[in-house]
Amino acid sequence: MFVQWASARFGVDINTLMAGMGIVIKIGQGAKPGIGGHLPGSKVTQVISQVRRIPVGVDALSPAPHHDIYSIEDLKQRIDALKEATGKPVFVKIAATNYTPYIVTGIARMGADGVIIDGHGAGTGATPLIVRDNVGIPIELAVASADRMLREEDLRDRVTLIVSGRVSTSDDAAKLIALGADAVALGTALLISMGCVMARTCHRGNCPAGITSKIADGSVIVDHDFALKSSRNFLVAFMEELRLILDHLGINDVKGLVGRRDLLRGRCIDEITARVLGIKEVDCDTGGDGGDITSQGDVWTPPDYSIYATQLVRSGDVVIVSMGSNGPPEVEPPKRLIDWLRFDGAQVTKPAIDPYREDIDVSTILAGGKLWLSMPVIIRPPRTWMMNSLKPLNSW
Repeated sequence: MFVQWASARFGVDINTLMAGMGIVIKIGQGAKPGIGGHLPGSKVTQVISQVRRIPVGVDALSPAPHHDIYSIEDLKQRIDALKEATGKPVFVKIAATNYTPYIVTGIARMGADGVIIDGHGAGTGATPLIVRDNVGIPIELAVASADRMLREEDLRDRVTLIVSGRVSTSDDAAKLIALGADAVALGTALLISMGCVMARTCHRGNCPAGITSKIADGSVIVDHDFALKSSRNFLVAFMEELRLILDHLGINDVKGLVGRRDLLRGRCIDEITARVLGIKEVDCDTGGDGGDITSQGDVWTPPDYSIYATQLVRSGDVVIVSMGSNGPPEVEPPKRLIDWLRFDGAQVTKPAIDPYREDIDVSTILAGGKLWLSMPVIIRPPRTWMMNSLKPLNSW
């Protein structure tokens, strides 16, 4: 069990820090890169109030930055202080963004024992819909680029790389380890093994399985015997499957799989993605069974966002959702040109910028000043489009 040292530090003291086998300084998480945490007031019961030392029924909002970490040197001071106070290993958790390899190398130089990288669409209890489905990058790209840069800087042996965010099965784990991870962390998959039915109501506190229900004195909200047996079965089977994969590859220890990108092949991915991953690209028309697995010209049914539009109309506030993202293009097929666009959000540590004190203009101006966007946007059209008619449309 690791204890999180998050930006708000609700209820964290030296006794809490000593309770775990290690400490995680949480800078970010995959479900909501660039923003802080959120525990809805409806879930802040008397028990939670005592544990977190916050008022009953009031939203617990963690700020985006740590107010004592505004530079990489500040981070080193926190790492050193926590190690000195506890004698325990200190990890740093970040969200997967385009800046991940640079951030990870900086963390390694500051003396952290490891880095946890959390990919786009990871699970959470509460997050704004717009952030969950549109910000961050897939964990595969982040871990491959971070591992490569750590090796180039001769820092790889200094840190343990743990990756998370939609890791569901043992083959997910094997591929991520081959891309450069030392280990994977399981979140939503483990919850499902304990009885989660993915009702996506974590933020409301009325989970039908009782796993994320409101915690109150004397309430029995989880069948602990079932959760223990089922999660144990899941983990044992997970490890046994991983052993089978290693055996098939002729590798005796999972450590021998770390960074073995030479064992991976990319099917139907573009040249740039293959280069970032550091793997060989296989063309859709010639790879594997030789069949074309793309469906050119298909028309997909757009997602039904009407329920969220209704929430906006009735509340006039940001739509809060939970669990992992199901948005395109990683999970659902892209339905519109705009589904390929992705905001790139990351926590800012340097220069010292505090969103609560200082306004920053990060807007983007397009179309000769006719189109104004309130966030920076990085656009890289996929090179796998086969229909020439899409190219001029995208250029426009």
